[in-house]
Amino acid sequence: MTTRTITKFRRRLEARKAELIWEMQKHRRRLAVGAGADPVDRARSLGEGEFAVRNLDRETALLHKVMGALREIEEGTFGRCAACDREIPRKRLEAVPWSPYCVACQEAAEARQSKQPAREAGDAAGYALAS
Repeated sequence: MTTRTITKFRRRLEARKAELIWEMQKHRRRLAVGAGADPVDRARSLGEGEFAVRNLDRETALLHKVMGALREIEEGTFGRCAACDREIPRKRLEAVPWSPYCVACQEAAEARQSKQPAREAGDAAGYALAS
């Protein structure tokens, strides 16, 4: 990959990182529930808070991927599949520049994950299911 192409991806990733951080700050502000709020306002705030938490979780995961791609640029490994070490096709990087995997390895990982029993999936996500 050329230096110019890498620079283009770095700019896109830095811009996405800034957007995610801004969005995360906005969601954190929504989590504040006023102590003096009436019950209806508190209930509405709790509902909005749950939505904000889900968005924060999703955006945090994406931010980690974006930062990983920026780290790969610095290390000189950007554009290589983390599983098979083959070059990730340019079209895939254009669509998802933070992707650590080529299409084949991503599909294989998703297939393994979908076959995982619900209990293991919950445990892997950090949620223990009651027995």
